[in-house]
Amino acid sequence: MRPTLIVFARAPVAGRCKTRLIPVLGADGAAHLYARLLQKTLVSAEALPSWRLRLQALDADARRFFLSRLDQRRWDVRLQEGTDLGVRMVRALNEAVVGGTPALLIGSDILDWALDDLTEAASALVGAGDVAIAPAHDGGFWLLGTRAPLPESLFSEVRWGTSEVFVRATARLVELGVQVNTFSPRHDIDVPADLERHAEALAKLSPADHLMGGESEFSGAVSSLSGRSGSN
Repeated sequence: MRPTLIVFARAPVAGRCKTRLIPVLGADGAAHLYARLLQKTLVSAEALPSWRLRLQALDADARRFFLSRLDQRRWDVRLQEGTDLGVRMVRALNEAVVGGTPALLIGSDILDWALDDLTEAASALVGAGDVAIAPAHDGGFWLLGTRAPLPESLFSEVRWGTSEVFVRATARLVELGVQVNTFSPRHDIDVPADLERHAEALAKLSPADHLMGGESEFSGAVSSLSGRSGSN
């Protein structure tokens, strides 16, 4: 079995990623934070030696960016296709599913996922499960996997960016009669409150040398947050 892991990502360009964090970190700082989270995701994924790895870039500029920085012997860099996030995810998974071999899709800004999360989900799909899904603590989901093609209309009624995404997505899967396996929730970093809540873990992220290089105000901002009472 050679599962496929798909990472959805955008280029870490100032002003075009983590925009809700710009009031706290500035455009450059938000981009550097995103780059650090993305680098953590990519480095962790490369510790799955038997897996096929795909990065699906948001647009053509992002694809060129990643083609110039990733090892193409390890990474298959493609474009996301479709105007709606749900369609883009389903198309990416459907392209990767071959003969019942599972494919998993994750985002690039999840702070605390582990390789065991992925191997557990893939094993469940090889068994009796049709779809694997794992919630994020903000109400979305951070992992979606399947072993068979899914309908492109799967998430047509899901309102992305709301606190009901996971609930509505799971309900839709159940409506379709598929066997759904759910897994542990994890944290993504989207809003200023996430910076304070996870300041200690964020401060431990490695610099994104491979993607951007250099330091930014992100480091100083997180250091000051980690010193506040009540942060964890």
